[in-house]
Amino acid sequence: IGGCGYFLLALLFPVPARDHLNVRGDFEWVRIIDMSGRVLLKSVQNSEIDVSGVPEGFYVVEIMSSKAKHTETIQILR
Repeated sequence: IGGCGYFLLALLFPVPARDHLNVRGDFEWVRIIDMSGRVLLKSVQNSEIDVSGVPEGFYVVEIMSSKAKHTETIQILR
């Protein structure tokens, strides 16, 4: 995953997520954003993010390093 010749190695699981979203890889931070663009959660490297308080639906996950950015859509189920 990358841009400008840089690659970002990251793994998101499980997808769809229920209570937790695991994010592993070589990145600095990750954000979970709703479809209106509002940042709901922000976390750091190799995180287990508690999404139990996030309503069911589709969300954008932004994974960032100083040199690359990856955006992926996930689903949260209850």
